[in-house]
Amino acid sequence: MGHRTPSSSAESFTNSDGVLFPQETIVGSDTHDGDNNDDSDMDSADIVDKDVFLQNFGLFFLRLQCRFNVPASTAELIANEIFNLHQQNMDMCLQVLKSKLSLQSIDDILICEIVNACKQVDLFHAALNSDDGVLRSQHKRKRFYKENFRYVEPREKKLGVNRYGRRSICHYIPVQETLQCLLQDTSVAEYLNSPESSNCNMFRDLHDGYVYKHIQQTVKQTPFVELIMYQDAFEVVNPIGAAKKSTRLWLFIWL
Repeated sequence: MGHRTPSSSAESFTNSDGVLFPQETIVGSDTHDGDNNDDSDMDSADIVDKDVFLQNFGLFFLRLQCRFNVPASTAELIANEIFNLHQQNMDMCLQVLKSKLSLQSIDDILICEIVNACKQVDLFHAALNSDDGVLRSQHKRKRFYKENFRYVEPREKKLGVNRYGRRSICHYIPVQETLQCLLQDTSVAEYLNSPESSNCNMFRDLHDGYVYKHIQQTVKQTPFVELIMYQDAFEVVNPIGAAKKSTRLWLFIWL
């Protein structure tokens, strides 16, 4: 699957905590018909779904840390600043709203009810407030990812003791479970069910190779998935420091 790109992007995020596959229905759909001017239809189209908003907000933080390698402490700072700026803007908007309602000679109790109703539907507050915000901390965000996205948890495997007498371990992310989550995305399933093979003598990707065509003829109509495994080793310390060659990671990935 690493040789071509599906037409519809199926995004996954991988870090030390495992693999996350966001659900397909992240962006809300527009139910408003352009030929229908009914006010109720416009109202239903403009309503923001809370779950969709929180999923998109969670994906924002997930991209920061997994795609752009933003440290957790920096993501925490960004979350706090976003919430503080939003609260300042929200307070200003509510103050203007109360002033406008007061000019209309509306009862103070009713004004308070309107303001409280606005606060209750504040989705930024639901996500980032310090009391019960579902995205307010690194711990809460990890829990949110696991509960709302398809999550494949890594498994620790003990490898014994190395020559220095230190315990050696590896973390294995199950391939079968990862594939099961990945294939739940309709864009990936459609892509795998429509392979392309060239009849000319130009080699574009592995589908044009002799071995692949031979496998196709062998399995005939049986569907299968191509996996390519890569291995690399790298050090996680300063290469010219005292810990040189003492801390090395081996990485196996498949596409």
